[in-house]
Amino acid sequence: MSEFKLGDTVQIIRSNNELLNVKNGELNYGDIGVVCHLLNFSYCIGVKFDRKIMYGHDCQGTCENRKGFYYTPKNLLLIHDKVLTVKEWKYKNKIATDEES
Repeated sequence: MSEFKLGDTVQIIRSNNELLNVKNGELNYGDIGVVCHLLNFSYCIGVKFDRKIMYGHDCQGTCENRKGFYYTPKNLLLIHDKVLTVKEWKYKNKIATDEES
């Protein structure tokens, strides 16, 4: 079972599908949303955003149409205190940034 609960604030830390993320152009690493739906025993987590997104949906009626998207738990960071910038997240996870390459 996942650590995520309805109403939790989360940050995108990975894309479910790199190609979709490139096509989408609107959901990016570091974007913030709120958990609105838990599907398949929390394996798929519906996240609602404050804006309409390309390829978005309503997470089975739990948010406004085109403002929701499903993620797996490994692609989300539960926000407790501080939202990480992309650079901070890459540093924390030892991923080289463009400046370090």
